[in-house]
Amino acid sequence: MTSMRIMTIFCHFLVFITGLSFDDAAGTVSLKISQGELLGKRIDAYDNRTGYGFLGIPFGAPPVGPLRFAKPISASSWEGVRNVTVKGDACPAVAELTYKRPEGGPMSEDCLHTYVYASKHCLTKGGCAIMWVVHGGRYNFESPVVFVNDVIVHNFASDGQDVVVIIPAYRLENFGFLNIAPGMKTSATPNTAVWDLLLALQWTQLEAHHFGGDPDKITVFGHSAGAQFADIISVSPHFKGLFNGIILMSGMLSSVYEAGYKSNSLASWVTATILGCATDATDRSDVVAVEAVMACMRAKTWQDIVEANEALNTRPEDYHGPHADGPGGILPLPPSQLARTRPAMRVMLGTTAAEFHDTKYALNADGTVDMKKVTELCEGFAYSIGYAHPDVMTKLCIDYYMQVRNVINLQQDAMFFMPNYLTARDLAEMGNEVFLYSFTYKGIEGAFKKFSPLDDKDDHPSHAEDYVYVLGMHRGNFTPRDYEIEKIYSGMVLNFVKTGNPNLGTSQPDWKSFRKLGGEYYENDFDDANRMPGMKKHYQAGAVKLWVYEAEKYGGPITPPELPAGADRFWPMDMVNAYASHHASVNFAHDKTIAAEEEQYKIWTDYINDRRFKNLQGIHS
Repeated sequence: MTSMRIMTIFCHFLVFITGLSFDDAAGTVSLKISQGELLGKRIDAYDNRTGYGFLGIPFGAPPVGPLRFAKPISASSWEGVRNVTVKGDACPAVAELTYKRPEGGPMSEDCLHTYVYASKHCLTKGGCAIMWVVHGGRYNFESPVVFVNDVIVHNFASDGQDVVVIIPAYRLENFGFLNIAPGMKTSATPNTAVWDLLLALQWTQLEAHHFGGDPDKITVFGHSAGAQFADIISVSPHFKGLFNGIILMSGMLSSVYEAGYKSNSLASWVTATILGCATDATDRSDVVAVEAVMACMRAKTWQDIVEANEALNTRPEDYHGPHADGPGGILPLPPSQLARTRPAMRVMLGTTAAEFHDTKYALNADGTVDMKKVTELCEGFAYSIGYAHPDVMTKLCIDYYMQVRNVINLQQDAMFFMPNYLTARDLAEMGNEVFLYSFTYKGIEGAFKKFSPLDDKDDHPSHAEDYVYVLGMHRGNFTPRDYEIEKIYSGMVLNFVKTGNPNLGTSQPDWKSFRKLGGEYYENDFDDANRMPGMKKHYQAGAVKLWVYEAEKYGGPITPPELPAGADRFWPMDMVNAYASHHASVNFAHDKTIAAEEEQYKIWTDYINDRRFKNLQGIHS
């Protein structure tokens, strides 16, 4: 061997293991998967931690032409080396919202890619647990491309952490949730976004071992809408056997608000009309007419469709994510029914202490509670949910939320704390070990990009504040203490992914699993020594008492009522935003105009008035 050859080997430190090679000088890594060879990159994180990223591996063929609005198909193999050192395009949506900056970023329909992060140890030794991350964004924006590489590597995918993190993309807005003809068999598949995730998880089962991941150790992780997706995955029969644990952060399914077969249909037709592909005269019951609408929509550019979706900002209709889609569908029954037979799994779930305080508008300037606004809110929930005794539930609600400042919690009590508790209770009753938490730390401040020094302390920690310590979304300026808290909080997630148990050992109080009797949960707060309080009893006691136990005892069984003409799903955030916008004369919905919110307000108030009148007359609908 020549001295030049020896020098080349020495300089590049090449390591070859079954098709795997590292080029330290170039900062790259090469490996082969079933589809072909990949060139990934080294990612240098803080604290001298290093990992590797493969940023945009196709798992699905570009969903264009006849594949738009249809089930995805697997991506093809490729010749030569595919460079995945630079992130690909985000799936089409409003770019400003996805990229969280005014100028947006690159998008295209060639977006069904997965993003893989792994440590050198995992790549060379294998057998590592997998954290399979489903992004959030209200089903209408966001993407794996906006995740923070060095945070992922630091917290999970570096030597010593040794988890393989995989983040798949899925289609958004009507690309992922078009429901143009509920119950009709057409070329447009409902819930295409969920089918995208199924294909991505099947790809993970086949390919994860190339990155050192163990396909028998997959935890599906989600935050916000991503957590609702993770819960959907846990109940859909199509995903059985593809994972063995879930982490639900600030989001979960709710039998109270679940979406029926017609969900998203109104927004679908409005979008089709805006595009010039349908009119009020289009026969929605005629499959030929519906297919003509689909052909027209497939002929449009994706930019045309995004523009039409954005026009929904001026209207009350919207896309609300996955819904029951009938026999042969990804959700053949309502999720609440499918949940009765979901497989055994490891579960970690929880919420922040101040997810949303939009109902704070019901406080008067002097701090007293506005009876009229509280009554309106309580009637809105009681009648729209469909309790057998909505008048009784309304009174219980008013009695509770007229006390002191309880009303600021009304939205989160009914939308987050009640469903979170029910999910924990139901999963525990099925024999699963459930780890429930409440993140109460108020000191994040500038570490959270959206923090305002003018905020009321009681409004923190709000939705997504704790997420800065896990995957770095909405990350602001970290102090040395923030980095220490990040190690602790993300360490609990890391341990759960690796072992099924989030405990950190003797450095923190022991985290015991949830029991219905005491409603045990783990409080994530940090004293001056960064030690957490640990186990507490009675998770969100006031909310659980009212919306779970009093609702079951006095509200009676729930029968989803007929919805108003302008809605195909009761989603409480829409109603609360409309009420708050109307009374405060400020737009509470980030993606709706004031005019749209006023229209929404009229739809729901007219509907509630009608429901109340019928209830008084003994008429049930």
